[in-house]
Amino acid sequence: NGRTARLLEYQLLLNARMPDPVTHLLSNHYNETRTEYYRRLNEASRVSNGVMNFLVYALQGFVDGLTEQVNTIKDQIRKDVWTNYVHRQFQGRTGAADTRRRHLVLDLPDNGQPVRRREVRHLSPRLAEAYAGKTDKTITRDLNTLDKMGLITKTRGSISANKEIILAFSG
Repeated sequence: NGRTARLLEYQLLLNARMPDPVTHLLSNHYNETRTEYYRRLNEASRVSNGVMNFLVYALQGFVDGLTEQVNTIKDQIRKDVWTNYVHRQFQGRTGAADTRRRHLVLDLPDNGQPVRRREVRHLSPRLAEAYAGKTDKTITRDLNTLDKMGLITKTRGSISANKEIILAFSG
């Protein structure tokens, strides 16, 4: 039965000393593709190559799950490397303007999507607070400073984090 098979797969992965998140990949795959899972499981006992077909289906789900986990880890590493890089660029700079600028560059979208200049003060609650009562001239000065530091890229009224400068360090 399917439950026994899932427990057996889980135990095999544990015995192979797989990390705990990896041991759940097959179960996640089966849950996400439930209809296909039941179809393949039913075929396994009725068709001559059904077991092999089920194994191929299961292994593909396992590989896809591993790939997804690796990509998630890489994304987190890139984010951490970027955050650390930005903090190093502001090392020793503790004034209110520098804190605001550091927050601005860190609060830009992770996906690299450009942000319109007029959206800057609304990127996060801490930026809204930092820019409350400040003029657009303050934002312009902050953006110019970040541009000179190489931390942002400016294009026609939009800005984005210049994460290309850390790509060599984060793979």
